[in-house]
Amino acid sequence: MLYSIWRNEADLAAMEKRYRMRKASYKKLWKLLIDRDMNKKMLGEAANVSLSSISKLAKCETVNVEILIKICNALDCEMCDIMELVEQEGAPNGANN
Repeated sequence: MLYSIWRNEADLAAMEKRYRMRKASYKKLWKLLIDRDMNKKMLGEAANVSLSSISKLAKCETVNVEILIKICNALDCEMCDIMELVEQEGAPNGANN
């Protein structure tokens, strides 16, 4: 009986970890722009990306992967240089293990 309780708790913890809610963060992009002395308008022009798409990135909203690829090409960097996945606020307890 004790084993079955432990196993269920372990399974639950594993599920919480596997299905944790994460979102894209573009803080790395903004830091990179500062390092390169660029602003958002300059980025949009260099990457041929609309200011509305740049605005979506600033709000951590969903954007098409094509937009991210254009930005990476313009900045000569990799995807991991401009974004990362972070825990979503209000994630369930135990989700950030």
